[in-house]
Amino acid sequence: MLLYFIKRLFLFIPTLFIITLFVFALLQFSGGDPALNALERSYQESYDISNDARKIRAYRKSNNLDLPTFYFSVQRLSSCDTLYRFPFAAERSRAEALAYATGDWSLIARLDDEIKKRLNREQSDTKASHLLMEILTAKSITQIEASFAQLSLTERNDGLDELVNELNCNHWRIKNYIPTIRFHGISNQYHLWLTEILNGNFGNSYIDRLPVSIKIKEALPITLIISLCALLIALCIAIPLGIYAAYYQNGWLDKICSQLFFTFYALPTFWVATLLVVFFGAGDFLEWFPVYGIGNPPEEANLLEKFKIYSAHLALPIFCYLYGGLAYLFRHIRRSTLEELKQDYITSAMAKGLSIHAILWRHSFKKSSFPLITILGSALPALISGSFVIEYIFSIDGMGLLMLEAFFSRDYPMILSLLLLGAVLTLFGMWLADLLYSFADPRVEIDDSKKYHKG
Repeated sequence: MLLYFIKRLFLFIPTLFIITLFVFALLQFSGGDPALNALERSYQESYDISNDARKIRAYRKSNNLDLPTFYFSVQRLSSCDTLYRFPFAAERSRAEALAYATGDWSLIARLDDEIKKRLNREQSDTKASHLLMEILTAKSITQIEASFAQLSLTERNDGLDELVNELNCNHWRIKNYIPTIRFHGISNQYHLWLTEILNGNFGNSYIDRLPVSIKIKEALPITLIISLCALLIALCIAIPLGIYAAYYQNGWLDKICSQLFFTFYALPTFWVATLLVVFFGAGDFLEWFPVYGIGNPPEEANLLEKFKIYSAHLALPIFCYLYGGLAYLFRHIRRSTLEELKQDYITSAMAKGLSIHAILWRHSFKKSSFPLITILGSALPALISGSFVIEYIFSIDGMGLLMLEAFFSRDYPMILSLLLLGAVLTLFGMWLADLLYSFADPRVEIDDSKKYHKG
């Protein structure tokens, strides 16, 4: 068994590597611009940061967003090989469109360089400067030719006319159908992020420039306390009710619990949370519980006073976490207990005159706890992920809201760190579940082929 766990431990490393690759790729294909999202928070709404190329370029450079995404990229031979350096999505879209239309990005690059040189020589607010800007932002050959035709004969000369005339040449468009692999070396976003992670540095958030580790440390205890309290309460209620409901199958306890928990499981969390706020915390009916935050007891308060303040603030959020999981746990415990009660060893125990308590808890519960162990093993990442719906309704700054804000803002360091933490806990939960299986039933052994068998 020890050899098996060592092997599983070494399998964690490539698994985590694959997970980070997959998540990193998904982030690249998602929409939005992290530079724009982050900088917009630093300025008033009346200020259009999207027009300030200097600030955006500086931000992208400081956060390594102007580097290639990965060690290599697969592109068309006609594509721009430095597309990642463009600060705006519109510029990247234009470069791709024109490169595909002409079949040769180098031709577009030479045309843009020539236009920029002439813009530096031209006076602002002239007809020629406006036409040159239209060429510089045009996304099709037709638009370029239309703006070029309005220039005077003098302005068309000096090589510009040759570049424009060459746009419609078809001899380079075969490059659109030739794939190529471009290697970028270790100077890429993924490598730099992974190197920092291995050094224990999760980076700084794109939103407020605070270290990711500090933001997680502030939000994690809040979510962890709520999740653990809800889980422990659910286990204390669901385990005995599920066991006795299975023993007294079709009895009044089984019918009441099954119907009640089935109803709980069907209720949407946001609806229940809203009703709890309205009826028990908003003052419209009963103002029994505070509904905002987790409480802020004074420093001189003793332990009992702090407990009263925190418990009053967390009672409703814990219930929202609790009722759905309670129904889920009850269902699995009842079903596994029913299966165990049909086994021959239970019949033998009854024939020997053992008490119901001994049969259910000393014999049946150990074997019927296998589904429970599986659930608890997979619940580890859920303990720290939180629920952004509950945290938003009750104004709790936990992990759920932190993750939601990071996704909307495309905060790469925060997203990747949270998902990596969830992946580590998931793998650890699987490893822990395997360990608990052997403790729950000594007959379960794990051989070198990673298959369970009962000795």
